[in-house]
Amino acid sequence: MPRYEIKFIGRALGAIGITYPITAVVEAEGEEQARLKLYDEYDCVVGAKVRRLPEKAERFTLTIQLGNDAMQTWGDIANALRDTARRIEIDHDVESGDSAPIHDLNGNRVGKWHTDNGA
Repeated sequence: MPRYEIKFIGRALGAIGITYPITAVVEAEGEEQARLKLYDEYDCVVGAKVRRLPEKAERFTLTIQLGNDAMQTWGDIANALRDTARRIEIDHDVESGDSAPIHDLNGNRVGKWHTDNGA
């Protein structure tokens, strides 16, 4: 089911007092249904801006080619994996279709990772 990010001014259902900026993510069949789902948890909803989120990735594939001077040991592999994990954590909300190269400590491309929807 599609996911939508909705930014709006409102407050939690049953709360009294001021309203404040809120960002919520809901699953719904369409944009209008997503707006209506807000009222399950919030009230006084004003100025809702709806954005459909990209499809979530269902499969992550990583390939590393061994054999060059800086990709010989388990430590070399671990370094490449740590660097890849750090880059993903900093740079990505992993979505279907994302990809990036993997480099050894010398900067040589030794592989890549990519995501897809698993189909």
